[in-house]
Amino acid sequence: MNDWQCTPLAEVRSDICSQPVAEPPERRIFVVGDSHLEQIIGALIPIARQHDWQIVTALRGACPFSTASEADPNDAACVAWNAAVTDEIARQRPDAVVSIASREVRVGLTEYTPPGFVEQWRRMAELDIPVLAIRDNPRFDFDVPDCVRRHGRDATRAAWTAAPCTPPTRRTHSWTCRRT
Repeated sequence: MNDWQCTPLAEVRSDICSQPVAEPPERRIFVVGDSHLEQIIGALIPIARQHDWQIVTALRGACPFSTASEADPNDAACVAWNAAVTDEIARQRPDAVVSIASREVRVGLTEYTPPGFVEQWRRMAELDIPVLAIRDNPRFDFDVPDCVRRHGRDATRAAWTAAPCTPPTRRTHSWTCRRT
């Protein structure tokens, strides 16, 4: 991402970075959130190139796209960053926004969708900007790299099966998972 064009976001110490494109893109996709979302950019880049899209990023560690600070409730800078990013999205009017859909903060069935996420999605809906929200990274009660190192890449002992989950509804606002 060294060749991406970055411009400062005036209200907060952060940059908005754009994937370089030779021609005007067919679509502009705004990727906004924290390191959990940053991890998927590598998978989005070839898709964007294949379809003549441009990826624009707004990323801040420990600060997912929300109306609240989800990682640290006292982080006013995260809330200010989200407000500035929301204003920038409204100004740029991308074809879509990609964000994280849930939080999985501990091992076990702890996944949920914070109300602040839903509020941001509603703001995007008011702007007629679709949101693609991706489930958060799973948490494991064992060290995955160590397990693969000890048992090999095809180790069945290292296999993990996701619990069946139901996405949030207007009533629940969070993922519901159950063990099988």
